Amino acid sequence: MQFGKPNHRTNMWNTKSAELSFNLRGLSAAGFILPKQGRLSSKRIVWLLAVQIPYILIHILAAIDFFVQPFNLRKLLVTLFLTNNGFQTVVRPLHIFIYRHRLRDFLQTINKVPDSLSEQFNSAERKMREHSKKRIFRFNFILYSYNVSAYAVIFILAVVRCVKIAYCDDKTRLTELEFCTHLSTPLYIYDFWWFSDPLVLPTFYYLYAFNISMIGVYYSIFCASDSFNCSVFVALAERCKFLAQTAPKALLPDRRGQITPFFTAWIKYHQQYQELVLSGNKIFGPVVFVTHVFAALNAMVYTFFVINDSEDTIRSLSMANLLGLAIQFYMYAYAGQQIINKSEELSRATLTASQVASGAYSDGPARSALCVVMARCCGSKNDEISGLGYFNISMRFYARIMSVSATYILFTQQLNSK
Repeated sequence: MQFGKPNHRTNMWNTKSAELSFNLRGLSAAGFILPKQGRLSSKRIVWLLAVQIPYILIHILAAIDFFVQPFNLRKLLVTLFLTNNGFQTVVRPLHIFIYRHRLRDFLQTINKVPDSLSEQFNSAERKMREHSKKRIFRFNFILYSYNVSAYAVIFILAVVRCVKIAYCDDKTRLTELEFCTHLSTPLYIYDFWWFSDPLVLPTFYYLYAFNISMIGVYYSIFCASDSFNCSVFVALAERCKFLAQTAPKALLPDRRGQITPFFTAWIKYHQQYQELVLSGNKIFGPVVFVTHVFAALNAMVYTFFVINDSEDTIRSLSMANLLGLAIQFYMYAYAGQQIINKSEELSRATLTASQVASGAYSDGPARSALCVVMARCCGSKNDEISGLGYFNISMRFYARIMSVSATYILFTQQLNSK
């Protein structure tokens, strides 16, 4: 049984009840070009350039600063860190743009309403969508709250520092004011080259504001992208859970051994779910791989600063960023593990339903359909989201990452003590 092609006239972008509508608005606000139908508007192009060009510029200036300044290990690590983040920040919107056609079909399929074969099945599916929407909203609330809080801390600290520098502007030559002497070399979160002395006022204020705004771009792009990716995985897990819950009733033939409308609707919906998992791995596999690999490199840089850097501010920022990486990894691991868990539940539910339906093993129309369902659901491999096939995102993989990170920290501490 095959589903028809997605209805390209379906407008899921303006549907407030769609599960991923909030995530799509977040991507749009962060400058992503969504795979909408029709020509790309000039406003979208201007907004994309306004977001991306300044962010790329600050990384180019950081690279210039690395080559013009004397070499040291800290400068090298900071440059690698900025290059890493700059690459990811460019790749994420580019990934959505490259996969826009596949993503459009994926979103239209995931928002597609089931065929009107069974009103009982359709009613249960609508309830599942409402529950999925609420769960995704709670998931997004946690992720967005953390990112907004993290950026708010950085923004407040930046404002406080600018106020202190303005207060000490006329007092830095007074050696008895240790407080002002300490602030004579203000901290830059991004070290980048400039045409003149960046510490001269008021140039410092402008550059510092530019610096903080680019960090806001970084947080918005990463938060919108991670929220969208994980929400898609949660939506897939909810559909798998729905199939597992309805399988014991749906996969039973009627008293005459015939396939019921509920049976047919369930099989079609399961086929749609399998297509979504397959296309989801093709679409989100590259960004999952890039996210985990480059985040691991960032974790190494943060760990080095936490253990070796003498400035308390740098160490505090590095600790906060390490916590952010742990949260980011956990969000992906949790969402991916939900798909694996619900897939196992679906396998058990399908097998139980087939055993109860004793009439299905006798000659009858339901026999072949049930055998196909069992072959699909009770295979040796569960449904999962993988990073280009190199790893699957799960709690087991998350525990392995944390174990390797702890080993790396202990090894670095030993080298530092020697």
